[in-house]
Amino acid sequence: MMHHYIYKIKQKNSDNIYIGIHSTSDLNDGYMGSGVNLKKLMSELGKDFFEKEIISFHKTRQEALDKERDIVNKDFVMQPNVLNIALGGGGINICKEKRKQMIVINKKELKKHSKPFDPY
Repeated sequence: MMHHYIYKIKQKNSDNIYIGIHSTSDLNDGYMGSGVNLKKLMSELGKDFFEKEIISFHKTRQEALDKERDIVNKDFVMQPNVLNIALGGGGINICKEKRKQMIVINKKELKKHSKPFDPY
């Protein structure tokens, strides 16, 4: 049986979050996201510094993608504590403003200058 869900990964020692979608037949497959920034931080800090929470389950992958599209929109992606740089919903539309923001601002300094944004 396939499980389709939306998840949130939070960096334990900061307000950084990442929201994504995953489809799997094994809920214990160890999946911890695919975002570029998320993977970079996990590589630097180790997976122990992150916790994953399943936000919602969906009957189909398309339903999960539709929900991700609602959550991971431009307003969400532009928040400084959000590690997502692509808009949700399975598209390849990279949010160019976010890329520019990340080039200009050192992510390690963001927590000093920003209010965390967490829709959940």
